[in-house]
This record gives sequence, structure tokens and C-alpha cells, in this order.
Amino acid sequence: MKQNKIFSTFLIAMALCITSFKGVQAQYFTQDFDNIQQVLDWININNSLPLGPDTWHQGNVSVFFPQSGPGYIAVNYNSTTDPGNNAQISNWLIGPAVFFHNGDILTFYTRKADSVTVNYADRMQVRLSLAGQSYDVGQTDNSVGDFTNLLLDINPTLSHYDYPVGYPYEWTRFDLVISGLTGPTEGRFAFRYFVQFAGATGNADYIGLDSVALHPGTVGMEEAKEPMQFSVYPNPVSNALFVDCNASVEVLKIIDLLGNEVAILQPVAGRLEYNTSSLKNGIYYVVAQSGNGIITRKISVIR
Repeated sequence: MKQNKIFSTFLIAMALCITSFKGVQAQYFTQDFDNIQQVLDWININNSLPLGPDTWHQGNVSVFFPQSGPGYIAVNYNSTTDPGNNAQISNWLIGPAVFFHNGDILTFYTRKADSVTVNYADRMQVRLSLAGQSYDVGQTDNSVGDFTNLLLDINPTLSHYDYPVGYPYEWTRFDLVISGLTGPTEGRFAFRYFVQFAGATGNADYIGLDSVALHPGTVGMEEAKEPMQFSVYPNPVSNALFVDCNASVEVLKIIDLLGNEVAILQPVAGRLEYNTSSLKNGIYYVVAQSGNGIITRKISVIR
């Protein structure tokens, strides 16, 4: 049986289903979708044919738990309605307008529902527009508008198997590097739930998206090779943050969402305790560096 959502906080106002969150433009950010009513600057456009009742909505934790935090965002087969399973889903979730630089890294986690009976094929594309603040994706189920740059296509063959053949059944992280720009360029990235031959018993089921972040290239998301070992806990943290690392860690620092260094820690082999009382509530990155590369861990400071 396909997973249906329990409720939706998105409202369908017209056939072109456009929902926008207005707020302050950000350059680098993390979005965990813990409560989509508080999400800023994201736009939802459903161009599925025929059009269904659902948009991207608050994920149902009874289907699967978030990758981190209390919530995630989800979309499902109800993006369309077609009893003959000949529909095409094209349901867009568009990020805020930012200035991209070569080397910027877009990272996110996604997964699908893992049914104990029948697994229906899911698919998602990640696309990039370099047309300023435009969120034009066209008006048909095949159109992409200004989002002509395909960064990633997860399960284009509509396989029913687990990732990497099909769509991941467990939370899986993807890192996409922005390149080929002539200079800082304003645009948007978008997640497109894109499934052919969809319907109540056809392709498309239920996917989740969590921990979306755009990082400056100086922060990096490249996983270092051994022997560097590095972990942080607890997460979220209120007061004392513990860092475990081995002797190969040469640089250890905390960076905010704008790429500013807010703390430089003394690397030691073993456990290091850091008092986070000087940090404001929010998202930070703990960065460990050695000659082998960089490892970055995201933390949430909550009091």
C-alpha cells in the first residue's frame, strides 16, 4: 500500500499550485524543514498532469523518521490523479535566490518509503537556474523553464531497487559542487519530483528531503581519507560540546553559516570539551582538517 500523507500545510490556490515563503535572502544556509510553516524563501510549483491534490508537505514521521531534528519535507504520488497510471508527476520545490560561486557545495539527504509489500519507483532531479531571482519552471509537466542545468537525476530508469540502482530506502547524503561560472551568479536550485507513468498503483510513492545546505567552498564537504578520525556530540548541543579526534587532526575550528570562524580549537588526540555558551542559537559547522583533507560536521546550538 502506498504511503499517503496525513496532513498538508501547503494550500492549493489554483491549478498552477504556487506556494512561496517570504523572508530575508541568505547566501549560505542550512534548511532542516523541522516546521515548514517557518521556512523562508522556498517556492512550490506543481506542474503534474493531471494535477493532484498534494504539494510538498510536512513529512509524516510515522512513515519514517527525519534524518535529523524533529521534521523533514516530503512529497508523494498524490501530486497527480490518474486511475490509469499514465500520469507524469512534475512537482517542484525551489530554493531561495542566492549568489553562487564556483566551488559552492549543495548537500542534502533524501530517501523513499520502504514498503513491506510493493515498492513503487520514485525519482527526483536537482536542477539549477542562473537567471537571477526567477523561479520560472514553465507551465507543463515536461517544461523546466530557467532550470536548464541538471545537477543530479536520482533513479532516471525508475528502478524498484535500492540505491545506487534505484532510489535510496535509507537516508542518503548527496553533495553537488557548483562549477563553470564566470563569476558570482545569482540563481536558484530546485528539487523536482519527476515520475513518469505515475498513479495510484503505478510509479511514485513517497520521498523525504532533509538537511539541505549550501556551503561555501572554503568550508568544504570533502570527506578526508583515513587515518583522520573525527566526531562531535551531543547534537543538538546546549552547553558542552565534546569533540573526539585522533592525532592526525591538524586544524579544528567552528564556522557559522556565513563562513566566519567563530572559534579555533586546539586539536588533541582524544576528547576535547568546548563551552558553547558564547554561541548564539543556530546552525554551525565543526571543521577538522589534516593533510588528507577536510571533514565537516553540522551542529545545532539550542538552549
